[in-house]
Amino acid sequence: CLEQKGDFLQAGEKYAETAREYPKDFKAAEYLLNAGRCYDEAGETVRADEVYQIILDQYPESPSVSSAKLAIAG
Repeated sequence: CLEQKGDFLQAGEKYAETAREYPKDFKAAEYLLNAGRCYDEAGETVRADEVYQIILDQYPESPSVSSAKLAIAG
């Protein structure tokens, strides 16, 4: 797993790609949340915030919304 190897940027890309490929999957928001977390770990905070905002905009009923709000708030 890229994340376990410390390649957080690539891991974030993979999570985001999976969410884009399967936007109606019940785990899509969770994939995006994982992408955001990995981007944060990679120091890509702007990208992380963009991904978190997608969760808020496109998956407002998801359990991931509260975590995305907390992540944006810093």
